[in-house]
Amino acid sequence: MRVSSGVKPSFYAKSEGVTPNSLRSKQGGALRRLAAWIGWNEGLLTLRSIAAALRLRSEGYISNLIRRCTRELGDSCELLAHLDLAVATLRA
Repeated sequence: MRVSSGVKPSFYAKSEGVTPNSLRSKQGGALRRLAAWIGWNEGLLTLRSIAAALRLRSEGYISNLIRRCTRELGDSCELLAHLDLAVATLRA
């Protein structure tokens, strides 16, 4: 089951206990990458819509965020736990 196509960074930020602005900022880090990954893989959003939601101009940059997050999910149990929590929250 896919999550709703209307996945918003503000909802994801709330599930992680951070503000939407911190998620959108340059310091968004792993959570920002994870938000992009969820939007692409679970929300089936376009790169353009993910970029707009994260207030970024480059679709290519979003693609890089998603690729990097995919690699990190294979290496980080902590990031995988964040993914599980976020997807469970979004599906609830």
